[in-house]
Formats: sequence, structure tokens, C-alpha cells
Amino acid sequence: PFTRYTSYATPQLPTATMTKIPLRLSDLHAILGADKIKEIAFGFYQRVWDDEEEAWFRDMFAKDQTLDGASMLLYCYLGQKWGGGELFGGFGMPGDAVKKAHAHHEVTPKSLDRWMYHYRNTIAGMNFGPRDEEVREVMDKWLLLFGKSVINTNDDGTKK
Repeated sequence: PFTRYTSYATPQLPTATMTKIPLRLSDLHAILGADKIKEIAFGFYQRVWDDEEEAWFRDMFAKDQTLDGASMLLYCYLGQKWGGGELFGGFGMPGDAVKKAHAHHEVTPKSLDRWMYHYRNTIAGMNFGPRDEEVREVMDKWLLLFGKSVINTNDDGTKK
């Protein structure tokens, strides 16, 4: 005959804090969604285009492209890098290609500081949901790393 065991222990499921998986760059698209990434891209470039305080920074971008064109390229690039699939024309832009794409600009540590200033101020008032702090940390680390990777000129104007 079949014996029913009623005294076995119910397995304890780990708590949410025990199972929290660290956020990766490729998770950002799933968390933020396309609309939030567009808001970041368009908000960033709107800030750049409106930058009267450091016009030299605005001119680095505005001389080559339109506000809408730059914003759409950034949206596609960020969307793809942040896990949204092939948004950038199927062109993943490995590190060397990114450097080449920015080579015609004199990208200095000072321009990186201004770039980060605009990104940080663009996202400052945004809400990224329950993992807001982690999203900000992952974005900030990646943006800073990305920005450092395209520096090609010292602040004194000498090439790196």
C-alpha cells in the first residue's frame, strides 16, 4: 500500500535578496525598454545642442549631423549595446570601430567630462524602476569606460 509522507520539510525558497542577479549592460534594454532609451538618447543630444556654456562641445557634434540624426544613431547604438538586438544596422561596432568613428574629433579628457555631465544630467530626473540605483551604476560605469576608450587627444592638444 501507498504510504503518504506528511512530515517532510517544505523546501524554503531563497529570498529575493539572496537570488538577486547582478545587473549586466545587456539587461538594460529589457529593464528600460525602447521608449526610455530613446528618451535618454534624445534628451542627451538636446542638452548638447542647447549647450551655450561650452559651445565648443556642442559644435563637435552639430557640425557633422542634425539633432534628430545624432539622437537616432545614439538610440540605435545604445539600444543594441544595452541588449536590444540588431538596432544599429546590424553593425555591432567593436572597440576599434568605435574609436575610428570618433577619430575625426579631438576627444579630450575635458570633452569626456562634458559628455558625462550631459549624460548624468539627462538621466538625473528619470526613474528606472525597482532597480534604479543598479541601472544608474551600470550605465555610468559603461558610459565612462566607453568615453575613456575614445579619448584620442590630451587636454593640451597633443595626440595620444
